[in-house]
Parts: sequence; structure tokens; C-alpha cells
Amino acid sequence: MDFSVVICTYNRCDYLRDTLEDVARLRYPTKDFEVLVINNNSTDDTVEVVNKAIDLHPQVNLRLIKEVNQGLSFARNRAFEEAKSDYIIFIDDDVFLPEVYLQNWQAFVNQFPAAEMAGGAVEIHVDGPMPEWFPMVLKQILGKHQPYKTSKQYGKGGFPIGCNMMVRKLAGLQAGAFNTAIGRTGSQLLAGEEKDLAHRIRKLGGQIAYNAWASLRHRIGSERLTKDYIARQARGVGLGDRLQHRTVFDTVKWLFIQEAKWAASFVIALMYLVGLQPQKASTVLKFRWWVLQGYFKKKGVAR
Repeated sequence: MDFSVVICTYNRCDYLRDTLEDVARLRYPTKDFEVLVINNNSTDDTVEVVNKAIDLHPQVNLRLIKEVNQGLSFARNRAFEEAKSDYIIFIDDDVFLPEVYLQNWQAFVNQFPAAEMAGGAVEIHVDGPMPEWFPMVLKQILGKHQPYKTSKQYGKGGFPIGCNMMVRKLAGLQAGAFNTAIGRTGSQLLAGEEKDLAHRIRKLGGQIAYNAWASLRHRIGSERLTKDYIARQARGVGLGDRLQHRTVFDTVKWLFIQEAKWAASFVIALMYLVGLQPQKASTVLKFRWWVLQGYFKKKGVAR
């Protein structure tokens, strides 16, 4: 089997339904890939949605698996146990896929056979209008990921994002899999688990590359375009970074990087002000403040 496509989900059945329809339309030999939906204790109609997809598309090798330990990292680690392929492709439950998505991953694997972790290109699909206060300079917080124009190895410190990411099963297990102390847990928007795993794979000598061909669209609903949600995400980024740090040097290095990001944010905010967009200028600076808040709070209160 060439690929195991994994969708970890928690109470997102309406989005999941559309993603599974796109999966069923993939123009790739069905015998050569499987689809695993890891249900992380959803209380909505997730089970019914997946079972209906199985009935509607019997040609797709689709399995529903329940992971009782709450947290995205637990769900992803369950995929390492269940996947039949060495190439595990993680996608979110709210993405749109082109029909040639897996062909594009196959082309990448052929060109980068040594890659043990890889990130695919991610574009943003917003269901409704963008709020006036949201600056597109922060589009990465919505999942935008196009660091390079061509497929290549990530630069030092570069890493994939989870909504379009490949991990070789053996490499992931050898690196200790995803750290279950970080990553999203229910409604808690922690981050950093992909960066953490990439760091450990690199330490073992693994190659991490970017796949510019296997692009997908990350769907953004109105519930994710509120100031409260963005603030929670930003605090989750800060807290996720903090939970990865082990020494005072880690904190000092992080603060030094934040100082540079603050300087850049002030420049960007000034440009928005000059352009008579004060709400966007304010959001840019608030975002940096929310990240700091998350870093200096304890787990469980990054809200």
C-alpha cells in the first residue's frame, strides 16, 4: 500500500463530510491507499458521517478508529499503530483536496526518497468574508503554508504544518512519535507538536522537505475568524513553545526571536496605519502580545 491518509477529528462532522467526499474523488488506485479516520471522542454525528461515507463509497478502503485518550497528538500516534503504509499523510478534517492529490505526493516521494517528514503546500479557503480587523500578514495562523516556490528541503528550523503533512511511520516511531503533552486537546488550542517532532527527527539525521506540488485548501469557517479564537490560537502557540523548552537557554533564545518579531510587527503595524487600516494594525500587535501571554501561562489556562 502506497499511502495511509489519516484524518484526526473532534466534533467537526459537517466539515468532515465534505473532506471525505473529496477523498472519495481521488484519482488514485484504491488498492494502493487507505483512509483512517481517528475519532477522538467526538460527541456529534461523526460516527454516522463516516459510516455513511463507507456505505456510499465502498471502493475506498476507509476505516473508522476511536482514540479514547483526548488530544490530537494521541490521535496521531494511534495512526502510527494502525497505518498499513510506511508513508502516513495527515490531513485535517476541514480541507478540500484536488483529485490528483496523491499523484502529487507520489511524485514527491519519487524525487525525495530520503525524506522522512514532509509538509505540503496549503492555501486558505474562507467560507465567508474576511473581517476588516484581520490582517492577511497573519494568514499562517489560519494554516497558510507556502514557504518556497518549489519542492526542496526545509531550511534550518523550518517544519511542516499538520493539515498537510507526511511522516514515514518508522521515522516517526524512532523519534518517539508526537509529544502528547503538547498539541490540541479538545477545545484547548495548543500548538507545536509538528515542530517538536521535526526537531527530533532532525536530531536523528532525518531529512525534512517541502512538497510544493501536493497542495490542498484549508477551509476556514466564521467560527475561526473571531478575535477570541485568534487570541486563543496565539496563546496556544506561545504555550506550545514553552512546553517544548527544557533550559533557561531555550527561553532566552525564544525571547530573542520574539524581540525580532516584535520589531517586524511594529513596522507592519505602522504600514497598516499609514494605509488607514488601524484595526489591522492593532491586531498585528495584539497577536504578538497574546503569544507572550501564552508562553508565560501554565498549561490549561491558555484561553
